[in-house]
Amino acid sequence: MIDDPRQIDGAQGYRRLASQMPGEWLVAYAAETAEKVRASNLRLFGGRHQFIANAREIMRSLCAQDVSLKLQEALIGPWRYEDKDLQGWGWDAAARIDAASTATDVSSAPKFGVLGAYWLAWESLPLWPMVNGYTVGMEPHHWTYPTCAEWLGADGLAALILGAARLDEREAKALGVIRWRSELIASNAYGGVFGWAMPLAARTPSTRGNTGGFARGKTSKISGA
Repeated sequence: MIDDPRQIDGAQGYRRLASQMPGEWLVAYAAETAEKVRASNLRLFGGRHQFIANAREIMRSLCAQDVSLKLQEALIGPWRYEDKDLQGWGWDAAARIDAASTATDVSSAPKFGVLGAYWLAWESLPLWPMVNGYTVGMEPHHWTYPTCAEWLGADGLAALILGAARLDEREAKALGVIRWRSELIASNAYGGVFGWAMPLAARTPSTRGNTGGFARGKTSKISGA
């Protein structure tokens, strides 16, 4: 069951899953609101997606490589796209194949990606919990996230992600914080992929509000599920 969360439904199913995977990852999948269990958009339903199984395959592939070089490529670049047959989960705008731009059938074409980056993406899931039933930074048409010029530990980075939309502009500049927005591009009637991220312009006090979709909810009481 852990390989394919699509098979899990309802509060009892998620509670059973809590005994099979760390809770820090589970709260990126779903939250139990006052009305029901609300799943995030990270719970993919289409095609042959098996999100957790794909992450495990990425980890196995990474173990056969020089891990330090793969992480250096991911964090510093350039991204070479030399790693074959990886599942980018629609997060990497450069990993998609545009079938309309080639004369050949791409239905079985190999996929190339960045192994270290995809592993770090999986490891980042605990930083994106569902709060009040919604993923932090996620809006219907975009995902907003911060980067920082300073090296941060996991706790500092989690605090930055949770509070970036409310951070004073002068303080953000002093810390080297940049907020980015990646558009969610519909690929069909049921799902979408992320496009290239662009830096957001500085905000004035009158426009600060809820820019970036800080997860303030429509329900008043939740618990992780």
